[in-house]
Amino acid sequence: TTNENINLYAVWKANTYTITFLGNGATSGSTNKVTCTYDQDCILTDNGFSRNGYIYQGWATTSSGLKEYENKQTVRNLLVSGNLDLYASWLGNLYTISYNYNSGTKGAKSPTEGRYGDILEIDNPTRTGYTFEGWTYSNGTTTTAMYGSTSTNVASAWSSESTKVKDKFFKNLRETDGTVTLTANWKENTYTISYTLNGGTKGTNSPTSGTFNNVLTIDNPTRTGYIFAGWTYSSGTTTTAMHGGSSTAVTTAWSNSSTKTKDKYFKNLRDTNGTVTLIANWTAKTIKVTFNCNGGTGGGEQTFTYGVSNQKFSKTCSKTNYTLDGWKLNKSGTKSDYSVASGVSNDWINGHSPAVTIYAHWKENKKCTRVYFMELPHWCCGSHREGHSYDGGCGSACFIGGKPAVGNNMYGGDDACSFCINNGTKYKDIYDKYNWKIDRNTGDANKRFYACYYFKNGVPTTESCSC
Repeated sequence: TTNENINLYAVWKANTYTITFLGNGATSGSTNKVTCTYDQDCILTDNGFSRNGYIYQGWATTSSGLKEYENKQTVRNLLVSGNLDLYASWLGNLYTISYNYNSGTKGAKSPTEGRYGDILEIDNPTRTGYTFEGWTYSNGTTTTAMYGSTSTNVASAWSSESTKVKDKFFKNLRETDGTVTLTANWKENTYTISYTLNGGTKGTNSPTSGTFNNVLTIDNPTRTGYIFAGWTYSSGTTTTAMHGGSSTAVTTAWSNSSTKTKDKYFKNLRDTNGTVTLIANWTAKTIKVTFNCNGGTGGGEQTFTYGVSNQKFSKTCSKTNYTLDGWKLNKSGTKSDYSVASGVSNDWINGHSPAVTIYAHWKENKKCTRVYFMELPHWCCGSHREGHSYDGGCGSACFIGGKPAVGNNMYGGDDACSFCINNGTKYKDIYDKYNWKIDRNTGDANKRFYACYYFKNGVPTTESCSC
């Protein structure tokens, strides 16, 4: 053989590598492995996985990684050799969230979309006068919906749409596209009512508790000698408290707790639990007394107030020949009901308020008056003298009914004469019997008989006096 160079060429065989497809949370299906040859194109197997609530996106190189390869993508040289795991990449379905706040106000965090698999933070709504009892929902997926008190513990199954949930973290409210509706549920707040009656007595309807948005009937209290001036309140809610004149018209805002109201219908005295205090305010009764002088002069008006001590009548009247003997309620009454400077009691004010007229009761001043009974043409006893009596018939009446009568003409003679009355009866020494006396100053020829009387209202009384 001769010497010569021989070139030998390496013969290469391309490595192969295997790609394994992992479902990465898939709920069903499978995807076959694929074996690829280095430096040659390799088509990734068509995805055969499915996952409830998710849309397949492609393939990732880690379970939590982002998609790097599309489905059935042509690839080359993903590995030199060995095995490569590719993970199905999923994107949760996007759903819409709507809210029924039932007159409440949404919280700061109230998302309108959710993606399956993602955790949602939803703040509880608020409503004046109500306590949030929790969310219920409709058009959700009861097999997937979950809730929890923290973002790391959303593990409670919300399998019943009517279950009320106050937690604020949620997940998987819908498994597919569409709209889930969260509905706020509320309970009216209840509050306690206390009363400061300030000496009064509560009315029949005096409830000790109230429920927000419900009408309360509260009767006005009473207090002897005082007029109810209205309720004020403390520890209530000035932005919600209302009052009204009827149960169907409780519409007047009670925005100032010191504003007095006499209304008996109320609503929303507090918007939260706790105690509101209603305070009774009073005005003392007054009475205006009119002093009627009842024929005299003077009088006037005087006002008295319940609860004030040492109050007395100070008005007076005057009338010629009369003394003010007191005051009476009846103008024609025969006696006084009160003294001239009577003290005024609380009971009297309470019983006669707001006004009364009282009348002067007069007592005529006593004046002993001499009443003359004239003897004019002749003597009833003729010319008989003292010690004799006249037995003849009687003439004109000397007096009527056995009592002297003012203005009657009397006929007489000496002191010892007998005098006659209408029925012809004779009386001896009649001036002694009836207190008659002879005024001898006028002379024998024109004697006059007289008697002394007290007069009342122009008429002589039988009460004797000296004149």
